[in-house]
Amino acid sequence: MSSMLLPAPNPAYLTFQVNNRLTALKLEKEYELATQEITSGGRTVDYSDVSDVELFVSQEVALEANGKYSDGDNYNMNRLKFMAAGIDGLRKIATDLQQQISMTTSAAGTPTAQLINVAKGMQTQVYNILNSSFGQEYLFSGTATLAASVSSIDDSGVTTGGFLPTYYTKYYQGNQDSIVFNADQTTAIQTNINASNLGITELIYAINLCVYAGGDPNIQARLGTANDLCNKASQDIISANTDIQIQMKNLANSQEGLLLDAQNLEESIKAAGYKNPAEALQDYIDARTSLEIAQAIVTKNDYILNLVEKI
Repeated sequence: MSSMLLPAPNPAYLTFQVNNRLTALKLEKEYELATQEITSGGRTVDYSDVSDVELFVSQEVALEANGKYSDGDNYNMNRLKFMAAGIDGLRKIATDLQQQISMTTSAAGTPTAQLINVAKGMQTQVYNILNSSFGQEYLFSGTATLAASVSSIDDSGVTTGGFLPTYYTKYYQGNQDSIVFNADQTTAIQTNINASNLGITELIYAINLCVYAGGDPNIQARLGTANDLCNKASQDIISANTDIQIQMKNLANSQEGLLLDAQNLEESIKAAGYKNPAEALQDYIDARTSLEIAQAIVTKNDYILNLVEKI
């Protein structure tokens, strides 16, 4: 028995209508995918069109890790800037107090009333700087960031020859641990600044020498010591701020490296199945337009078919 060839489908009206419906359904699926991609930032939601799934996934994970480092670096850069501003404020206080001491000692009779008032105001300023917080963290407490850095820094017991580097034990409430965090996979940022640093301790001692200068028969020697401490405090505080600036520079270099890495990862991901936001948006617009045209054709054909059936 000879085989019989089946006739080709007759392109009748209903077949054309079914084809339109199938086309509209396909475009609807494409529209859904484009919608998902635009809401996901261009990342593919279906790995079926990715040429190298292992590469794609590994690069996505690397990009996510990169983003976490970047977020942490942005936060920590702001922390360091906040701390640097506080340190610079302390340096300015030391300079201003030294100037006030010079004015007092050069005046006839060494009047101390103005100096005492100025020193009391500076005492409050230093206390507020050292107990300032960034978010929920006290930045001058070492790693004990949940504890206020200092208790009262007021001390009436200071003497001309009584300063010791361990003076901070009178007021410091933090610890001596350094704050360390990873800026990227290879760079660690470390800050050793806290309220017990030598320059800060020297400044606090000098302020108290001035606050309680009234009635001291050896006023010139007292203010001479306070002047010397202000000078040392300025130098030591500048050194501390230099350390912070170095760490900020290292952190900035890491941020630049992470930005470059992110750009490279995005290009790699894009090549493996990633669309940038502009591409995803254009695909979404194109898919929506095609779907609307197809739906309009189907609706029109349905209307014509209904008229034919009625006739």
